[in-house]
Amino acid sequence: MTARIAWACAAFFVLFPITAEARGPRATTPQVNVTLLADREAAAPGATLRVGVRYEIKPGWHIYWASGGEPGAPALPTHVSLEAPPGFTVKGPHFPTPDLYESSEGNQFVLEGEPVVLFEATAPADLKGETVAFRVETKWLVCKESCLPGSAKVDLTLPVVATAADAKPANEKRFEEAEEELPTPAEKAGYVKLRGGLSQDRVRPGDSFEALLTVEIKAGHHIQARQTLNESLIPTYVFLAPTEGLEFEDIQYPAGKKRTVPVLGTVSEYGGTTTIRIPAKAEGDLQGERTAIRGVFQYQACADSGTCYPPEKVAFSIDVPLAKRGEAIQLTTAAPDEHASEPTAGPSVQGAGAVGVSDGGADGDAGGATAWAWVLISLFVGGMILNIMPCVLPVISIKVLSFVKQAGESRGRIFQLGMIFSLGIVASFLGVAATVVALKIGGESVGWGFLSQSAWFNLAMTTIVFAFALSLLGVWEINLPGRSSAALGEFESREGAIGTFLKGILATVLAIPCLGPFLGTAIAYTLARPPVEIIAYFGVMGLGMAFPYILLAAYPAWLRFIPRPGPWMNLFKEAMGFLLLLTVLFLLVVVSQQLGDEGFARSLGLLLSVAIGCWLFGRISFTATARRKAVMTTLALVMAGGGGWASFSVLPPLEIEWREYKIGDEVRLAEEGFTVYVDFTATWCLTCQFNKRYLFTNRDILRVFKENNVFPLKCDWTNQDPAVLERLMMYDRAGVPLNIIVPAGRPRDVIVLPEQLVGRSEMVLEKLKAAGPSRQALPPYEGPSNHNGKRLAAKK
Repeated sequence: MTARIAWACAAFFVLFPITAEARGPRATTPQVNVTLLADREAAAPGATLRVGVRYEIKPGWHIYWASGGEPGAPALPTHVSLEAPPGFTVKGPHFPTPDLYESSEGNQFVLEGEPVVLFEATAPADLKGETVAFRVETKWLVCKESCLPGSAKVDLTLPVVATAADAKPANEKRFEEAEEELPTPAEKAGYVKLRGGLSQDRVRPGDSFEALLTVEIKAGHHIQARQTLNESLIPTYVFLAPTEGLEFEDIQYPAGKKRTVPVLGTVSEYGGTTTIRIPAKAEGDLQGERTAIRGVFQYQACADSGTCYPPEKVAFSIDVPLAKRGEAIQLTTAAPDEHASEPTAGPSVQGAGAVGVSDGGADGDAGGATAWAWVLISLFVGGMILNIMPCVLPVISIKVLSFVKQAGESRGRIFQLGMIFSLGIVASFLGVAATVVALKIGGESVGWGFLSQSAWFNLAMTTIVFAFALSLLGVWEINLPGRSSAALGEFESREGAIGTFLKGILATVLAIPCLGPFLGTAIAYTLARPPVEIIAYFGVMGLGMAFPYILLAAYPAWLRFIPRPGPWMNLFKEAMGFLLLLTVLFLLVVVSQQLGDEGFARSLGLLLSVAIGCWLFGRISFTATARRKAVMTTLALVMAGGGGWASFSVLPPLEIEWREYKIGDEVRLAEEGFTVYVDFTATWCLTCQFNKRYLFTNRDILRVFKENNVFPLKCDWTNQDPAVLERLMMYDRAGVPLNIIVPAGRPRDVIVLPEQLVGRSEMVLEKLKAAGPSRQALPPYEGPSNHNGKRLAAKK
């Protein structure tokens, strides 16, 4: 039975895939909005314009910098690329300075509020045509208490003018603010001079080496050390940007000089000249003549007399000449440094030592065999612990129930099914490992739980688990036919093997969102390893999760400690059904975070369709004719599949960018020359929702809104608000829905539309045309107001 349930649910998602993509000049997601801006109204031959990618991040959430954080940190970098018209030269991206979030799992580099990533695009001297189009593709991971992936494609079209003088400035304030958030150029640093160097003259593929960042501190001044010993001071820190072909290890900071000062107490400082060491390893396929290590150096300077200055973040670049494999190289000697003889690591570093030069064959990993053994033990123990995580426990309980049923069977039968279940677990872990390796080869950054970062994967798992829950609660089950007891026994034997294997797979898939207590750091280490090691480590994790079942299969006598079969089994099965429903609730919370309120409502529609389909399937009796079984099965599949498809496809998303309404806005905007449309609505008002769905998916109405620059306002009366009620009564209504049109320049000539608008699109079009167009273009859509969250390190 279990096998058929799993295969039926899997087939549903193959037949009815769910896809979505955000396109346009502005992309909107529940946590992050992305807008593409230019600092000129037009492009001109030979002229350079700046293009900005603006992220509006929901308060309390953050995304990550060009590098997610230190090695092993649970973070993924933000990727952004600009596609310019043919002939354009593009420079960038230039990220704003990040903030430091210190964590025991690895320090993270975050962006909050409304960061802007900049590009420069220079047009060819022979630029022709009427318009040019730019496209940005970006991917990010947005985090608060949980993390969700996001992506967007945004387009910007600009007219072409004859000369640069004809291209008027645009978005000046936005770009001024964006420039202020960029790191200070090294030559303009206030109190330090930065010099770069290497531990060898050139770097070959496979070499382990050190990059050296030497800091010369202005005479009469000092800067704070990596560990300041006082929370009010900003530490010295290096934010490393990713460099293709190089892998970095934990940065080694020199020990600071400690001294006691009034008020602040004991502090730790750097003075004179100090060197920061950056261990790195060149990948085996590194090519070219040279590359560069880039990053941002953060420091806070104080005068020796006692005056401290605001922190500064300075851009730096260390040149890295390259050599071919096998070519001779020379070691270099670092400049004398008063602190360099006492290297200390940052708080997340464990046992990192100096890294020497290899001939391309030595591994150079810190920790050696001890770290390797610790990772294997952590993965094995963590795999066992996954069995009691909330995501997995319901399915494991089902397996325990099957062990009870098997207790009276032969030892060979129990051993066979136990090993098949374990094989399903291990095979699933190896499948995840193969997926990780394929994504890494393809250039993707992945972390444990990357499947759960897909809303559609979570929705698929929600539906499958929901179907399992309904089966356990007796809504539906599959009655297996048989012509004789012998044939039935043979069929059940084959079904049991398949079902047991699929239970092992399902247990592993459900384990993906749950990170066992011993797995966090070990998995971070694993994902950074070569492909063969990744597969081996995931295999060990799978063995750890399967180990308890291997023991039960090998020693079936232990099953006597499990209660005998009886009526309690039905109660246990139903209890597991409710436990599965708790898992469904957990997954729905994640889906609602990823797809927003509307996506959550559509997901409920999908589950309702699946529930009806399962109920119809459960109406098929064991004695029904083959024709009736075929008809009912088809009806159940059509209901589940068709209803699920309709939930996400029949009702397209609204394309109107509603602005938030404040009392009196319709009068003020009409006086300013805008034609205003106000929708007084509430979430609980079904008529309101039907009106919106009918009107604002109508292409003619959307076209008139766009051509006439109609200003759309939404007044949400979901919660009680006496001021809104007073406004409704002013228009002779005591409740919602209420839709009004206020013509530009005529705030007293309000057009009040009927309550029921379904089927009346022609009438609404006539009223919009009668109101006329706005006398000016709509202002840019700014979205909801945003505020920066608390930072652990100040901006420069």
